Formats: sequence, structure tokens, C-alpha cells
Amino acid sequence: MSNVMKKLCFMAVALIFVSAIVFAFPLSFSAKAETSAKTIDMYLIAGQSNAAGQSYATNVSGTFDNVLYAGETNYYWSSGSASSRYMTYPYISVKSGLGTDGSYIGPEFGMAKYLNGLYNSDNKALIFKSAAGGVSLCNETPSDADANHGNWYPDRTGTSFKGGQYRRFIQNFSSVVDDLRANGYEPVVKAFIWMQGEADIWGTNATRYTSVFTEFCRSMREDLGEKLNKTYDEMLDMPYIVGEISPTGGYGRSSYDRATNEAFIRIQRGFPDVIPNVKVVKSSAFDTDIANNNVWHWSGEDMVTIGEMFARAAVGDETYDIVSFDKMENGSVVAAFNEDRTAIEFTVTPNRGYKLGTLKINGADVTAEAADLKYSVNYQPGDEFSVELKCVALAKYDVSYFYQKNLAYIDGPDYVYEGEILSLKITLRTDATVASVTLNGTEMPYNSESGAYESAVTDDCEVRITFNKVNADENQTASSDGEQTENDGEKGKGCSGSDAVLVLSILGAVAAAAVILRK
Repeated sequence: MSNVMKKLCFMAVALIFVSAIVFAFPLSFSAKAETSAKTIDMYLIAGQSNAAGQSYATNVSGTFDNVLYAGETNYYWSSGSASSRYMTYPYISVKSGLGTDGSYIGPEFGMAKYLNGLYNSDNKALIFKSAAGGVSLCNETPSDADANHGNWYPDRTGTSFKGGQYRRFIQNFSSVVDDLRANGYEPVVKAFIWMQGEADIWGTNATRYTSVFTEFCRSMREDLGEKLNKTYDEMLDMPYIVGEISPTGGYGRSSYDRATNEAFIRIQRGFPDVIPNVKVVKSSAFDTDIANNNVWHWSGEDMVTIGEMFARAAVGDETYDIVSFDKMENGSVVAAFNEDRTAIEFTVTPNRGYKLGTLKINGADVTAEAADLKYSVNYQPGDEFSVELKCVALAKYDVSYFYQKNLAYIDGPDYVYEGEILSLKITLRTDATVASVTLNGTEMPYNSESGAYESAVTDDCEVRITFNKVNADENQTASSDGEQTENDGEKGKGCSGSDAVLVLSILGAVAAAAVILRK
């Protein structure tokens, strides 16, 4: 019997033995190994119409694939329907048109625009929204909106309008968490965005607002914590990000009084003094969209900026209400205080394939001073800054590879950008060894620490790899064009006709053994 047949016989016997074990004791292999869930960061949005989203999506476009969305707006008690609902897993990416209908946006769009650069395709975030237009926090007597949607009063067990929106939020949140867990994710809530108050600016609702909102925050932390298996003290790490109402909200209505709005804004600014871990975003800096007769809501462009402010506050950027990013082309800028808060440092991060073109702070071109992609400016309380960034494209160099594909696998890029290092790794498929690696005819240095051949690139390039001679019994020789040829082989190395019959007989025996053992 040939050596080949001896090996096949041995393999067949081994297969019969393994089959016997597997089929005789199937339960011992049925248990799945325990795997830990993958975390996913969640950002929650609640409130009335400026949270639900009724800003015209004019001049607003784009999809942010690294930030998912699950949400419901304007849920009606009477019909059980919602004006906008995206609560089916797998969740969609954030895009324009996730307000109360496809013509509107809410804070989610600007938030996703900012967050998209902090996440990636392997580590996505999720924005969850449950909100309804016109609803109150404090009303004891229902308005039309409260009667239709329920209000935000933290009534967990009631069945009337009072607390209806609150309970709906918890119900929707629980559904999303259950879906995420069923699909291998464990949610981590990073922040709670609250954009509400226009319905409560008058009379006793305004005077009661701080105390009711304090109870709302406490109750919400408890209820979210129960679903997330966290204590109330642990949920104190979740910041509330509160958006101020606009001083012109409702401009044009017969009862409009700017002073009433401004008085309520002062109430909102007092929240951090009485409620743990609250940040107030100065969205009152923006007038409502009076020009388009959308008098209760911001323009689409302003809503994008406000959403970015929410996101920056949510991730711990202390300059969220001091620095505004007006134009960002092909890159991003992060602002941060120095240790004693006497200066703010701006750090530029161009997108891959781009470099710094122009950086402007408050309209002044500071590009020359930001050569190292950082720029500092002195800060005094009350200062505000606007940032404009334009990054320009780098040169792109194509990389071509020439080698024997049957001998090795090459892990290297198809192109590199100006200033990048070309790095490639070689994994041998046989016992051949690398003879040379050249880049445009010049030997590429080998980095023993990274295990890669590395070299700077200044033009389109060719990488050529040659190998030392393979052992004789591999029957392989190198052809000039890099293809692999095979010899016919020596006699006795293959299977004869009788050997083939024996092989089939052995395989048949394995199959029969499997059937018998299964029974």
C-alpha cells in the first residue's frame, strides 16, 4: 500500500472514532459557549415639539451610518398610532426626515452629525427618541395635546392623560432595550436630552416647573435604572442635557410676551443648582423660524447646530455653549479648556485623505499658527467663539503587487495618501521563504516590531516580492510572470484504480457507522 493510502486509512479510522463519540454523546457538544454582550451607547431624547422635531428640513441632508435611530413621535391614545415611528430592529441610520414627518428634523440630526465621527461601523451609537408636540410637564387639567398624547408628569401607574407620555417613553425604551439584548447588545445610556417647556411658561405651571422637573429627573433615573439593572446612585452618572426655549417661541400669537419666555429661561438655568448632573444648553440664543411662519420651532439649520450642542454636552465637551462650529469641510475640530480655564485649545482632525487647508476662529484666519493641527486662544468668562474649517485633498498613490499568489498572502493597501507609510505583511502559504521585497526597484526595509515591510511613498508604485526555492516534493517552480506551474508528479504519488476503490469503501464505512451510531 502506498504512503498516501496509509495516511487515508489512518484518517478514516480517526473519523470513525470521532463520529462514534459525537453521535453517541450529542448532548455533550450542544451547549453554546457563553459570550459577553457587546455594549452600545444610547442617547435619549424626550420633550415636546422641538424634541419630536418640527424644524423644516430645508438645506439639511445626509445620512450618518455610525449612529442608529429608534423613535416614535406624536403617539395618539385614541388610535394607538404615531405620526412617525421607527421602532423595528435592525434600526435605521440617522438621516433627514426623522421629525414628526419626513419634512422635519429634530435634535437627532445635529447630534448624529457630531457623534458620527466618534463612532465607527464596528462600534455604533443609538439615538432613541419618544416625544410629542404641545405636551406639558405640569398640567393638572389636560390641554388638547395632553389629552391626545398624555403629558410628562412622572405618574408611573396612572391610566389617565396625566403621565401618559412619561409611561409611553418608558414602554418604548424598554422595547428597544429588549430588542438590543436579544441581538447581542447591552445598552449604556450616555445622556438624556430634554427639550420641553413651551407648554408650561404661564402661571402656576411655571412656578411649579422646577419642583416637578426635579421629581421627573429622580423618577426617570429610577425607572431607566430598573430596566438597565442599575441603582439610582449609578444612574446619577447619566447627565440631563436641558435645552432652553427660544425667547421668540410663539411670536405672532395674540398673547405673545417675550418677557414671559425669558422668565422661563431663567427658571431653566437654575436647574443645575437643585438637580444632580444637569447641563443647560443655551439654545435660547436662536430665534424661532419666524420668517417661514414656524413660530414655535427653530429653522432646520439652527436645529442642526442645537443638536450638535446637545451632543457635545453629552460627551463631556465643556465648551458646548461657548464654541460653535459653523462650517466643517472634510474634517473636525475639538475644543477643550486648559487646566486653569484661561485658554481654549482647538485640535484639528482632517478626514483620511485630507490635510488642513484653512482654520478660522471668529472669522480670523489662524491657519499659519495651527501648523501642528493645534491652536490656542485666551479665554475669559463671557467669551464666545465660532470655528470654520476647510481641509483639502492629499495626493493619492496607487500600489500594485507582483508575486506568486500560491506561495504567500499579502496584507497591504491598494493605495496610500501623501505622508502615509506603505506597510505590508507577508504570510507564507508553504515552506518557501521571502527572498526580496522591492518598492519601485528599491529594497523595502523590514520592521521587526510590527512584522511588516514599511516605506514612504511619493508616487504610484510597484511592489515586487520574490521567494527562495520551495522544497522539491512541493512540485512547484516559479514562472517569469508570477504564475504558478505544477509538475505532473512522480508515479506512485497518486491513487491507482484499486486505491480509489479502497478509499470509497472506507468513506462508505464511515457513513454507515454514522447512521448506526445515530440510531
